[in-house]
Amino acid sequence: MTREFLERYQDILADAAATKSQYVRDTVQASSLELPYVKHTIAIKGFDHNQSEHLKQLNNQLVMIELAIEEIPDDLFRAVAKLRIIGGLSWNDVNGQLGGKYTVYCFKHIYPIGMKQYF
Repeated sequence: MTREFLERYQDILADAAATKSQYVRDTVQASSLELPYVKHTIAIKGFDHNQSEHLKQLNNQLVMIELAIEEIPDDLFRAVAKLRIIGGLSWNDVNGQLGGKYTVYCFKHIYPIGMKQYF
């Protein structure tokens, strides 16, 4: 797992959301099951096979990134990585989420060191 792959988490989420929004839509004519057999239109929507496979691949990538972050032994860096990569938070928001115990500069310093060490 590389740093570049980890930092693509938010891009993968965006790609998954875009793929989910691209339904295949169609309409068909059908009739009621009981008398009177009235003809009516039914709208059908769903994913084609390629979209389903693409979504599975994206979800697998997201799970791989989440598992890689969970396996980080350093508690502080794991928390920063979760908030920064998975949460997509800014450095100020990371600082706020972690209670303001550390400075933003500290997080900006810890992050590349941890990425180099673990990935």
